[in-house]
Amino acid sequence: MKHRLFSAASLAALTLILSLSLASFSCVSAKSVASEAPASDQDPAEFRAPGSDSMELAGLVGPASPDPASSLKAAEADWYKDANFYHLWVASFADSDGNGLGDINGITSKLDYLKDLGVTAIWLSPFFKNASGLGNLHGYDATDMDMVDPRLGTNDDLKAMLGAAHSRGMRVIFDFVPNHVSNQHPWFLDSKAGRNDKRDWFIWSKEIPSSGWKNWGGGSSFRRGGTDSNGDSQYYYAIFWDGMPDLNYRNPEVRKAMAAVVRKWLDFGFDGTRIDAVRYLVESADGMRNGVSGIYDSTYEFFQELREDVLDPYTALGYSKFMVCENWGKDNGSFRAFMEKDGRKGFHMSLDFDFGMGVYDAVNRGTAAFSSSKGLDAYLSKTVNTLHADNLWTGTFLNNHDNYQSRPASAFGGDGAKIALATALQFTTPGMPIWYYGNELDMEGVNRGQDTQFRSKLDWTKLDALKANPTSTFSTSREFMKLRLARPSLRRGSYQSLDVGDEPAAAFIRALDKESSLVVLNLSYEPLDMELALPEGTKKLKALIGGAGSSLSASSLKLKAMPPLGYAVFALE
Repeated sequence: MKHRLFSAASLAALTLILSLSLASFSCVSAKSVASEAPASDQDPAEFRAPGSDSMELAGLVGPASPDPASSLKAAEADWYKDANFYHLWVASFADSDGNGLGDINGITSKLDYLKDLGVTAIWLSPFFKNASGLGNLHGYDATDMDMVDPRLGTNDDLKAMLGAAHSRGMRVIFDFVPNHVSNQHPWFLDSKAGRNDKRDWFIWSKEIPSSGWKNWGGGSSFRRGGTDSNGDSQYYYAIFWDGMPDLNYRNPEVRKAMAAVVRKWLDFGFDGTRIDAVRYLVESADGMRNGVSGIYDSTYEFFQELREDVLDPYTALGYSKFMVCENWGKDNGSFRAFMEKDGRKGFHMSLDFDFGMGVYDAVNRGTAAFSSSKGLDAYLSKTVNTLHADNLWTGTFLNNHDNYQSRPASAFGGDGAKIALATALQFTTPGMPIWYYGNELDMEGVNRGQDTQFRSKLDWTKLDALKANPTSTFSTSREFMKLRLARPSLRRGSYQSLDVGDEPAAAFIRALDKESSLVVLNLSYEPLDMELALPEGTKKLKALIGGAGSSLSASSLKLKAMPPLGYAVFALE
């Protein structure tokens, strides 16, 4: 079998790798050093790239230097707990120049709309220059992470938008994709050709491995990468699809380069970052690693280092930043590990995918689903309460840009009462709410395996009519965003469910310091009369939303004819 020509140092490294029976994998550069013995948490037979497994970033990136003209000071380091986030798709949100594509300037033009809605923070979809040919720009296949994609605007446009948002007291975070880049990125093109010491920035093999390295469909995640300089076939690892090859985080140069991207945009003025696909950072021969026990410690360690050495230094400068992870976790341990592990802090927050599923289930099926052992109430009482008690926060959402679940307008068949009930649940239960763009205008999108439909253009012509309708989804979402901003107990308060007996209802109290908020939900399709025992000593009751006909007597709340699928929020004293 032909082999590529290597330098003397690389041949020495290759000899050691071959001695560990890893001859089929080639991920060697002129800078490679002798391969180490496998770490204790790894199978000795699996892939081992040259370089150090240490995820240390100290000294690899420059000091924090936020641009004061486009950055926003933070009075509280954990400002994100009080935020109402709006997740928008840049290419679909607002078109400023009439070319049919949303852009950065379009966002700037709609900041007052977002502020009026009750939004205090914005999450931008990927805006780096990318290889996407889709009409709404996929964007997760970056070709240059130092610049805005020209189809969306310029870096100067983005700087102006950040300044405009911050002048309104609104924060902005960017979507960061550390796991992969585009197969058109110069790094990958150099790696494929063996240029500029980039060979081991990605994972290469001379053949598709006969086992392991599987993707979600059960097939191999190795993709054909043409031929090497000797004419031999070569394959690269890309777990998502062939257009997005995975970076090799066992290479310190990769870690340095990606940490520098985060440093650049935080200095630029961003208040934080949402980080994509965190579970797949450090590869193994097993391919997908979904369970919490199947994720390498080095994956967690990289994000711990990113927080300690890249994000945390801004706090001392008065510009606290935060990062939230896309973690499709299914248990408390999975959430916890990405936020705190082995005594070290990682992410400030994890997106909570189970929450949205629980809301949809509760609204569609009623009280049995809400109060059962696997229902939303039990989930909030146990998993979420436990995390929040340890200052490990969660971000809630009803749907997003992926094939997660349908938009509310589609999930509930246009039933305004169901959509409103789901909205009430999101903004009154624990966690930081993230509202997906256009849901306030009842945009549609059905989860059928094609995520592009969740990134369609926002129809601004519907806005005036919905604003004028006090029962529209726009009015409901605005009302709850404003209520949450006015009630600290709904932002940071504890969660305690109340006994509703056999009634088809749910009730809970959010309490913080001396403030308590009571939320009551009618989960049936009929008007409901009910009596609810409140904490002993409750003397006053003030209806904040709904609650017509309610009365308080000897710490007992009486509700008459609560509307089908209705809700009420009260202030308790």
